[in-house]
Amino acid sequence: MQREPEFLTREMVDDLHNAGLDAYGGARGVLNDHLLESAVNQPQNTYYLPELETFDCVIKIADHKMNRFELDHFFRQHLSL
Repeated sequence: MQREPEFLTREMVDDLHNAGLDAYGGARGVLNDHLLESAVNQPQNTYYLPELETFDCVIKIADHKMNRFELDHFFRQHLSL
């Protein structure tokens, strides 16, 4: 029986980021929490939705990312974020 994969959590990603900053320096913080959450959760979505064809999955992810980019751009442009 095949074991289920272990996915990175947001906490793991934050710990890895902080360890890299401690070792090499750099700015603390995350530019966009929603995009990071999306990126962290994307492998789980792909794994748990096997009925989607690869092309359909890519289209859905690209559409989501473009919509998120357009919203971020709009808010940054109009709200001076």
